Amino acid sequence: MKKTRILFVEDDLDYRYLIERELEKEKDFELCAACSDGETAVQAALLHQPDIVLMDLSLGNSALNGAEAAREIRLQTDSRVIILTSHENYDTVIHASTQALASAYLFKSNFSVLIPTIRETARGVTPQAHEAALATMRSCQVELIEG
Repeated sequence: MKKTRILFVEDDLDYRYLIERELEKEKDFELCAACSDGETAVQAALLHQPDIVLMDLSLGNSALNGAEAAREIRLQTDSRVIILTSHENYDTVIHASTQALASAYLFKSNFSVLIPTIRETARGVTPQAHEAALATMRSCQVELIEG
């Protein structure tokens, strides 16, 4: 069985420890690298070519924030990015995820769905695809009504 290779980017060391322990329990996952800043994340993604990048949106002491680093990774690799965030403002997260070219996003408080989200995203199923499609349809309907 091919393992899903994961790069984890998180500057909160306690949260990183917790997630790394959870990932280690999954026999079909391989944590190929972990880092705490955007610049190192881009370098690690180029080196390791992970299937999935778990990217914290708010990287404290980093020249590249999570969205910028995720975008660079998406443009330079075939990795799929899942944005992790403690910001629970839907509009902010959607905007950042779109800017990052992310495949999915996950609120850190919704920890229980992390493993299934990784598996679905690795399979090519984007958990928020239906939301994006609905938003696009609503946008088109507004343009038709106004036009």
